[in-house]
Amino acid sequence: MGHKEAQAECIREGTIYAAKASGIAAVISTVATLGAVRYVPWVTKNINYTGRALIVSAATLGTFIITSEQTILECGRRHYDDPAVKS
Repeated sequence: MGHKEAQAECIREGTIYAAKASGIAAVISTVATLGAVRYVPWVTKNINYTGRALIVSAATLGTFIITSEQTILECGRRHYDDPAVKS
């Protein structure tokens, strides 16, 4: 396996793990935001629909970026010492 194949594998792996993690983060942040809107009067009065959507999307995007970066770096470290990649 050459450098290009290892790089493509790491990117693919990072994207898959990040998509799974961001899906979970989206569900959790949506439930938490909707629960806060329903049970905390301050949130209902002061955060409009756009703000609520931004909370969910920021949590989702942040999770995707952090997870993909960490997964790609970890995969790169795994392949760094792999003799099959060196050539």
